[in-house]
Amino acid sequence: MNYMVSKNRVNDVDRLFDSFFRWDGAPAAGVPAVDITETEEGYEIVAELPGFSDEELDIQVKDNLLTISAEKMEKAEKKEKDDGDEVRYLKRERTYRSFKRSFYLPKDARQDGIEAQFKNGLLTLNVAKQEEAKPLTIKVKTK
Repeated sequence: MNYMVSKNRVNDVDRLFDSFFRWDGAPAAGVPAVDITETEEGYEIVAELPGFSDEELDIQVKDNLLTISAEKMEKAEKKEKDDGDEVRYLKRERTYRSFKRSFYLPKDARQDGIEAQFKNGLLTLNVAKQEEAKPLTIKVKTK
């Protein structure tokens, strides 16, 4: 069985041990929740990304490390109600959000075989597996 190991900036060592020995299913604060499944054809990664759009997502693979990141910056705009009155913010906490989450891909994952789909705040990545290497048969010739 192959394991996809999560890599985050927060408590990398603790999370590495958690992924092998115990895992309660709860990601670190501010990190999107992720489900990873395996089939014979490949792997599926589903990440909850509410409030982000597909244009704000960045997905990269480098040195067998799959990284999902996003950044959202709300512009400070004056808002008006339907009746024309100006809305004045008393508190504003939703102006900037970002995250970065990385996973080491298993050895049998095809880096060029990754498809991404984003719908209703869920990012689904399908990672195809490489075809298994067939053993090489060498015929012995007689002279």
